[in-house]
Amino acid sequence: MPGSVKAFSIKPANFLERINTLLGSTGVTSQQLQDSIASTEDLYKQVALLGDKILTQTE
Repeated sequence: MPGSVKAFSIKPANFLERINTLLGSTGVTSQQLQDSIASTEDLYKQVALLGDKILTQTE
């Protein structure tokens, strides 16, 4: 995955680092898991916004 992600022309700031953190350490305690969910949701929203921008530009 890292090679292909580097080729993305646009992506959220620190995308690869954030994905690796989310996938590598989801947490053990309830608070850690809640923080991971919040971080995942935030990254998802950023990716969705970028996708919307691309779709809007191509229409």
